[in-house]
Amino acid sequence: MKTKDINTIEPGKTSKSEILERFGMPQAIAIRGKDLEYLNPNLWNKKIQGDVFFEFFAQEHKVSYHHRIYHYYQSNRSGHSAFLLFFIGEVYKINAEQLWLLVNERTGIVEDYFYRPAGGIPLAKRK
Repeated sequence: MKTKDINTIEPGKTSKSEILERFGMPQAIAIRGKDLEYLNPNLWNKKIQGDVFFEFFAQEHKVSYHHRIYHYYQSNRSGHSAFLLFFIGEVYKINAEQLWLLVNERTGIVEDYFYRPAGGIPLAKRK
């Protein structure tokens, strides 16, 4: 994910097709009331309740059947391993950035989003 691409998202104006063009397919699409399989590249396959993703937006938006949360996740891993006559250990640092978008499937418009930069706290951009 590039900061310049994140900065072009305008809640209420940016379309779903623009998001798919800039970022590709999301790692997960959450639907209210349904479970989804979500592959976390740093852990393992997890089954997550779709409603969890809607919590970011629940206080500011009236979420309906037409809404979906598009979740993008990108991580970079750096580090090293130490070997002598036997294995000693590994030290790795994982920087992950995440983007959650509230998309109205009926209108095809992004209504809001949260972005968490690598190593940072979640940032919200409101309409």
